Amino acid sequence: MRALPAQLRLMGVGIGNLDRRVAVYRYSAAGGAGLVAETRNALNEAIQPEPAAAVPTAAPFVEAWAAREDMSDKERLADGVQLAGLQTRWLVASTPKTRTIAANDVMVADGATWNITGVKESLRGGRHRLLEITTVEMV
Repeated sequence: MRALPAQLRLMGVGIGNLDRRVAVYRYSAAGGAGLVAETRNALNEAIQPEPAAAVPTAAPFVEAWAAREDMSDKERLADGVQLAGLQTRWLVASTPKTRTIAANDVMVADGATWNITGVKESLRGGRHRLLEITTVEMV
């Protein structure tokens, strides 16, 4: 059995916790490889592009190991937002690249595409060790 990387041992996170591979895609206005995506509004909802506008593309930005935690109905009601998709919280190791993930990026994990609605530092693994990424599954 392989030993845990030193960074994960310090976090107190077992190998079983970060058990899913996620990929984050970053949008660019200019062309590029990756997923072709619609234009997005301030709430990161897909809207139809204007006819003369260039369609932005999403290119792979970073891949990471993550732990998945679906939000309960009680949490969803407390948010006060009714969304059709599943709301999920992901924990990833905090690295210089993952700290730049923003709400205008898109995550692909578990065979689905997820809109990122928020990113914050998690106190679960200690300060500056884990990030909590809140997402909504695109339907």
